[in-house]
Amino acid sequence: YKQPPMPLFQGERELLDRFVRPGMRVLDVGCGYGRVTGPLLQRGARVWACDLNLAVLRQLQTNLASESTAAIIQADARSLPFKDRQLDVVLFAFNAIDMVFPETARIHVLQEIERVLRPGGYFIFSSHNPLGTVVSPRGLRSWTSWRVRLRHLLSGAFRQTYFRDEADTVWYQALPRSVIRQVSEQSGMAFRVAVNRSGTLSSLAVISLLSAWPYYVFQKDDAHAGSTRAPSAL
Repeated sequence: YKQPPMPLFQGERELLDRFVRPGMRVLDVGCGYGRVTGPLLQRGARVWACDLNLAVLRQLQTNLASESTAAIIQADARSLPFKDRQLDVVLFAFNAIDMVFPETARIHVLQEIERVLRPGGYFIFSSHNPLGTVVSPRGLRSWTSWRVRLRHLLSGAFRQTYFRDEADTVWYQALPRSVIRQVSEQSGMAFRVAVNRSGTLSSLAVISLLSAWPYYVFQKDDAHAGSTRAPSAL
């Protein structure tokens, strides 16, 4: 799977503006061609971009300016090459975390992200919402969108934890309340906010109904940091 080339959604831009500051140590997981890496660098962050796909990492290196300070690494989200409590923000954009299979591996990824975040650090990601996929008003004028919705509904895929899209890619999906419960219980990070792609919605009830894949922000609480070792310099 390769991320399609497209600019950031408005909701993504708003979250980066809100939670990313110059000098922050930020990990862009599943970075692909650098859809988020570039905007992070533009905001003055110290960026590590990682992906399993070596080909896209080579392309990312080509895409970035020669003076770019981003560190590009091939890495598996289930075993991040960082010591404990080293990062200020971890991003897993464009539903990339939903490709982690099975669910036990997804949980391990969540725990790895909590491990590498400093106390007070943020985890930002998006994830498929089965109800929003069917009910969202986005793309209602498109026959392709209607075909995807009907297939998702009639096949029973909307009831499954993992489903296959039309490209035969397997994705995780869950209602927002289930996503929040999973991250909170399995990693100990605290839920802060959710938004839709356009950044127009922040009510969890409305997002649950109308957003096909919301963005979530969690924070590693200081009180939960006792299980990690002291930070060391990158």
